[in-house]
Amino acid sequence: EEEEKKEEAKPIPNTLPSHPLKDYAGQFEHPAYGKIDIELKADSLHLKFNAFEFPLKHWHYDVFQGHILEFDQDILFTFYSNKDGIIEKVGAPLEASMPEDILFTKLPPDVLSDQAYINQLLGAYDLKGLTITIDWQGGKLMATVPGQPPYELEPYKEHWFKLKGLNGYSVEFILEKGQEKAAQVKFHQPNGIFAAQRKE
Repeated sequence: EEEEKKEEAKPIPNTLPSHPLKDYAGQFEHPAYGKIDIELKADSLHLKFNAFEFPLKHWHYDVFQGHILEFDQDILFTFYSNKDGIIEKVGAPLEASMPEDILFTKLPPDVLSDQAYINQLLGAYDLKGLTITIDWQGGKLMATVPGQPPYELEPYKEHWFKLKGLNGYSVEFILEKGQEKAAQVKFHQPNGIFAAQRKE
C-alpha cells in the first residue's frame, strides 16, 4: 500500500510584492533570536541568519520562500508594513513548537547613526520666522523649538527620524546632491507638513 502523499502548500498565482525588492532589504532583529540580514543582490533577495544563507524566492504577495539546504526544508518569510507603507517586520516559523511566526523588527539604516552624516543635518532652520535648531546633545540628535523642551529624534528610514514619544510626528531632511549640509527639514505631523529652510 502506497504511503499517502502529503499535499504541498501552493502560492496564490499571479500576485506581486507590494514594494520594490530593495524595500525588503535590511537588518531585522529579535531580542532572543538575534539578527536577520537581507540583501538585494542583482535582482533577488538573499537572507543570512546565523550560519545559514540562502536566496528568497517570491511566493505570493509579501511572502517569500527560503530553502535551507542543511535541513532540506522550505520556510516562508512574511513581511509586514506599517501605516506609512514602510516594511517594518518579517516573520517566520522558526520554532515548530510555537503556533505563531517569530517576528523580527527592521532596524533603521546604519547611516542614520553615522556622525559624518549627522553633521550634515546640524544647524538652524527657519520656519516662518521661527528658528528651529537641530543639534547633537549627549549622544542624541535633538530638535529644539523655542518655548518647548527639546525633542529627541530617533532614526527611522532614509533621511527620516521620528520624534520620540510622539505618535505620528517625524522629520525628513532634504539633502541636495553636491551640498554638504541639509538644505531643508520637513516636519510631518497629523495636521500637515511644515518645511523649514536652513539659515545662512
